[in-house]
Amino acid sequence: MRILFLISILFFSTLVGCIPSHYTVDDVSVTKVYEFENIPKDKIYYKTLKWVALNTYWSFEVFDSKSLEGGFIVVKVNVAAIEVNVKVYIRCIFDIDLKDNKLKIRIFNDDSEQTLMKKDKRNFKITLETICNDISNYIRTNTEY
Repeated sequence: MRILFLISILFFSTLVGCIPSHYTVDDVSVTKVYEFENIPKDKIYYKTLKWVALNTYWSFEVFDSKSLEGGFIVVKVNVAAIEVNVKVYIRCIFDIDLKDNKLKIRIFNDDSEQTLMKKDKRNFKITLETICNDISNYIRTNTEY
């Protein structure tokens, strides 16, 4: 009886971890602006690049354009998603602008073919707002630079 109870807890906890967010592929578009007191533009820039490198899955078609002087980072990445209980990745573009101590993050879907073919079958594992907030928190808390 105890083993059956433990197996059922393990089974249901696995299911809970696989429940995707309510954000479908064609809902993808988010813009967030953050201001960082006492953090200069160059530190915001390098911390943002490091977050992207550590936390995204680069696609094979990466378009990577960046400039500290110009104050921008544009990168094509794969964002984790669930498609009928299977982990997949959805191509997204991160378009990031920096001015002084402000950071503007735009994330949008770059997977239009799959969006149309698999409507309502793919869901992001976490919201894109959460990704933006993670970048902001990393910049505020990372003390390496």
